[in-house]
Amino acid sequence: MKKLIMFAVLVSFGFFACQSNKPPENVLDAFTGKFAAAEKVKWEQEEENEWEAEFIMGGKEMSACFDNSGNWFETEGEIEIGELLPAILDSIDMKFEGYEIEEAASIETIEFSGFEIIIAKGDEKWELLINAEGEISSMTEIEVSDNDEDNDADNNEDEDEDEDDDEGEDND
Repeated sequence: MKKLIMFAVLVSFGFFACQSNKPPENVLDAFTGKFAAAEKVKWEQEEENEWEAEFIMGGKEMSACFDNSGNWFETEGEIEIGELLPAILDSIDMKFEGYEIEEAASIETIEFSGFEIIIAKGDEKWELLINAEGEISSMTEIEVSDNDEDNDADNNEDEDEDEDDDEGEDND
């Protein structure tokens, strides 16, 4: 009997866990209306009143967020650093001399359309919201943890080992 009850609990838990990854119909309808060409859509409930869809569109990874009523409030899309407009690059170079761009994404919200850019120099890291004209509307310092530095060091060691391995290979 205990096994039957345990099985029922597990099945119920699994059912509700699966249900939590399916947004309400009005969210699905709003998403489909805005992103009809989206492929490989995966949903996740971020908060009680926030659903995020991760998907591919036009060959790029994207995400979009909606509330439970189906109201859209944010879209982000991957972008290569080389795709950034000259005005953005010039603005960053002038205001953040010596910083390197680590990541870039296009971002659109109800109030803002532009780019989210992560820059770093030494142990400083910043997230910038910047429009197409190069005007920075927001700067948020990102705390760099020791784990981030350890991971960077580990990655550099791996790269060094790969280079050593390549040097030892015979290219006949």
